[in-house]
Amino acid sequence: AGQADEAIALAQKAAAAGGGEGTAAAAQAALGLAQEATGDLAAAEAAYRAGLAADAKSAASTLGLARVLRKTDRAGEAAPLLAAVIASAPGAVEAYKESARVKIALGRAQEAMGDAATAAAMAENDKEAQALVQEVTVATALGLANSGQVDLAIQDLTALRDKNPDLAAARVGLGRALVMKRQP
Repeated sequence: AGQADEAIALAQKAAAAGGGEGTAAAAQAALGLAQEATGDLAAAEAAYRAGLAADAKSAASTLGLARVLRKTDRAGEAAPLLAAVIASAPGAVEAYKESARVKIALGRAQEAMGDAATAAAMAENDKEAQALVQEVTVATALGLANSGQVDLAIQDLTALRDKNPDLAAARVGLGRALVMKRQP
């Protein structure tokens, strides 16, 4: 917690110093990120909102706010924020990744695949983006199972497990789908 507290103190000093709208927004986004790292999501949300008040087009504040909204079960509020970032900055890998996570949280895993795949294609060396595609694949397959297409879900999860034998989410998802198949 020592480094996080130090980061919060530095970000608070930067925010208090002011500066132009971009500087103030960046300082608030840094403060939000530090507070988010400590688990203080309410304070992080306030900082991200302050960043957006300083600069309504701050991508860092928008992404941070969207992430906090998702983490606090308000993914529906995050979706339009992310759509705006993607529309204004089509190369924003982080926005695509967070948009995929928000869509999963909203139960729209099939829609999330496009965002996850786009992020992975734009950032081939980003392990998080690559892992997100696998996470979305599992969520999509479980959505299929929940809609009665258990055999298709088992097929997709088996293929994912075979391709990635160390991927725990694929094994757990496959187990869940197999249990669903056995239950009448």
